[in-house]
Amino acid sequence: VGVRRMAPVHDAAEGNDVEALQRLLDANPQLSEAADPCPPLYHACRAGAAEAAQCLLDRGASTTWAGNVDLTPLFGACCTGRDEVVALLLARGVDPTVRNNR
Repeated sequence: VGVRRMAPVHDAAEGNDVEALQRLLDANPQLSEAADPCPPLYHACRAGAAEAAQCLLDRGASTTWAGNVDLTPLFGACCTGRDEVVALLLARGVDPTVRNNR
């Protein structure tokens, strides 16, 4: 069984590689919402990549769109114990009452 590879924008978000993330978003701003099956912000939040999450938020990434997995970025951060990212999301005005679609 092969390992599933993510798109470069998702790798950069999950790996907290802000420099690569900025280059990718400069070339194509729509990548901030690219589902693979979830958006880059979800990957960053689940991984605890606070700087990448901040970059995506600064670029206007949706905090409620859950992609094809129907799980919000806040849910991803909470479920993996990423307190710094949870605090960042809440400070940026994320509504904690928004429900997942599952």
